[in-house]
Amino acid sequence: MAFEYFNLKKGLEINSLYFKKNQKKIFSNKNGVIIKNLGILNIFNIRGNIKSKSFNLLIKELFSIKTSNNIGHFFTKNENYLLNIGPDESLLICKKISSNLLDRLNNSLKNINCFITDISDSYEVLNIKGEKARWVLSKGCPLNFDKNDFVPGKCAQSHISHLNFTIFCNEEDSFTLLCVSSFSNYLLDWLMDASTQHGYIYTNFNLQKEK
Repeated sequence: MAFEYFNLKKGLEINSLYFKKNQKKIFSNKNGVIIKNLGILNIFNIRGNIKSKSFNLLIKELFSIKTSNNIGHFFTKNENYLLNIGPDESLLICKKISSNLLDRLNNSLKNINCFITDISDSYEVLNIKGEKARWVLSKGCPLNFDKNDFVPGKCAQSHISHLNFTIFCNEEDSFTLLCVSSFSNYLLDWLMDASTQHGYIYTNFNLQKEK
C-alpha cells in the first residue's frame, strides 16, 4: 500500500483539499495523534426513566452492559456502549445489531415507558487517540481534559469550535466523537488543523469497508 505524506511546506488549505480528494492513510513527519473516521454506527437515543430497575435488567439481558445512574458516565461491553448523557436520556451505540434484537428492544422499552429513536443516519463518528489527543481537543473545547478528570468511562455533551458534539473517553488517550453528519467534514478539518503542529495519521474506515 502506498502512503502519502503530509507536506508541512504546503499551506493547510492545500493539504486539506488533498485529504478530501484522496481519502487515504495520511502520514506526517511526526505522529502525535491518530484520527479515524469510523463512519456511521448504530446509534439510538433512549428517553425515559433509565434509572429504573426494569431498564437496567433489560439492557443487561440484551447487551450485557451495566447502566450508570451518574450523568456523564458510560459502560461498554462487546463493542456496545451505553452513555448516560442527561437526565432520563442515554445513547446506545452498537457496532452491529440484528433487526430481531432491535424489535425486541423497542417493544420492551415501550412497556416501561421508555422511547427509542434511531439516529444512526444523522450522526457520524470520529476517533482521536495519541499522546497529544487531550491537548488537541482542549484547543477548541471547554471541557477539562486533564488525565485525572476526563478519565476512561466518562462522557459529555459539549462543543468544539462552535460545533455541538458528544464525546466519550475510551482509553486514557483515546476519545470518540459523535457529531451531526452534515458537519463531520468541518469537525474533521478542525481536528486536522489543530493537530498539524503535532503530526497525525488519518484513516477513513468507510473507504476500507468499500474495498
